[in-house]
Formats: sequence, structure tokens, C-alpha cells
Amino acid sequence: MVFLDYLLRTILQTFNHILILFLPIIILGLILHYFSLAIQSSGIKIFGIKFYLYGFAALKTAIHELGHAIFCPVFGHKIIKMKLFEVNYESGNLGYVNHSYNQNNLWSQIGSFFIGIGPIILGSLALFSISYFLFEFDVFVYFKTIDFPDQFYRWYSLQIYLENFYNAFISFFQSLNNVELSQVWRVVLMIYFFISIGSSINLSPSDIRSAAKGLGIFILLLFVLSLTTMWQTTVIHDGVIYLSKWLSGFYLIMLFTISFLLIIYLLFSILEFVLGR
Repeated sequence: MVFLDYLLRTILQTFNHILILFLPIIILGLILHYFSLAIQSSGIKIFGIKFYLYGFAALKTAIHELGHAIFCPVFGHKIIKMKLFEVNYESGNLGYVNHSYNQNNLWSQIGSFFIGIGPIILGSLALFSISYFLFEFDVFVYFKTIDFPDQFYRWYSLQIYLENFYNAFISFFQSLNNVELSQVWRVVLMIYFFISIGSSINLSPSDIRSAAKGLGIFILLLFVLSLTTMWQTTVIHDGVIYLSKWLSGFYLIMLFTISFLLIIYLLFSILEFVLGR
């Protein structure tokens, strides 16, 4: 009976850790995935397949494939062959990263999750970095007084978080509105990057399968570690909380990206309607 109680508490703690670490990134990732595919679909209809392929998809595909590739060496995956952009009309593929790894290496197995979601990570970071480079906009300034671990788990903290994000977003648009005529090229360039790179932040079925496999291994490892240590230490729980603090900054970047992709999505939807495509 004591063991069953201990096992139940371990399962509940592991489930709680999974929610803390992965629920926000899964939800935000799904939203990014949807907007990215929608922008890509509308972009092809508005600009035509050939113009979209060479005007937008080249950069989009390169960022997508690099998102996979940069995590391969980190987790011991060997890149066999990589194409950042190559139009293949027969298969419909525009690029790929072929890699292999030791199936018995736990670190490499867990790495499949990060390699799978690499395009979401790199795409979001790229767009955030571009907006900072072009307009020196630092969204984190608005969140220095917030305790990040509480943001997604308490309603009051979530309200404060969303209010601060809204203020940051409005401030950024005000700065765009005040851009001098000679600096309009910055706005145009940022729009181009958000259309191009924004349509790369999605995952193929094989990406999702790879990420799911790595996530499953990570969850199993987390459960085993909790099962063997929870009775005498809180090191796993403390580690999860520490990691959630680091991840919360990336959640903010994902929200920033979602906000702009939503605007591009709405503009493309209007254009598509007007053009009757």
C-alpha cells in the first residue's frame, strides 16, 4: 500500500512536470504551425507557385532545415546529407536533412525531440533577432519585474503577463509608425522576413514523429528519475522549475512571433479574398 501511494505520487509529479515543461511550448508550437502553413498556402495563391518558391521558399526552407541540422551535433546525430533548398517537383520536397544516430544512446534519443521541433525554435529566434536588429526592440524590458515560473500557472500572473505583452506589442507598432521615410526599407525588409521565415515554422509528419519519439523517451527518463529520487530529494522538481524559468523566455519569443504571423495571416486572407483566389 505504501509503495502504491509512492508510485501514484511519482506519476502525479511526473505529469505535473510534463505540463510545466511542455504544455506551453506544445500549445504555442501548434499555433505557430497553423499560422505558418496558412501563410504558406495563401502566399502560393497570391504570388503564384514559381514566384513564391524562389522569392520566399528558398529562405524559408533553408531556415527550416537548419533548424533540424543545428541540433544534430549537439545530440550526437551524424548528418549524412543535407540540402537547404532544392526544388523537387516529383516529391514536392524543397530540402532535407538526413541524419543517423546510435539507437542505444539515451542522449541521442532524447535529442530527436529537439531536432524535430528545431524549425520552430530557430524560426522564432530568427524573427525575434531580425526585429531587434532592425528596430532595436527588446520585448524583455517589459517583463523584468515578473516572476516567470508563475506566468502560466496562476490566473493573476497570467493576466499581468498578457497585459505586459500587449503593452510591448503596442509600443513596437508605435515605433514602426514613427519610422522616417528614409527608413521604410526596414519595415519592408521585416515584413519580407516574417512572410518568408514565418512560413517555415511548421513541422512535417516525419518531424512530428521524430519529436514525439524523443519526447516519449524524455518523459520515461523523467519518471524513472523521479521514482528513484523523490523519496529523499527534490532535485528533479528543483531542476524542472529552474528549466521552466529558462524556457519562459522562449515562450515570450514564441508569443512575439505568433502576434506578427497573425497579422500577416490576416493581411494574406484579405488579399486572397480581394484577388478571388
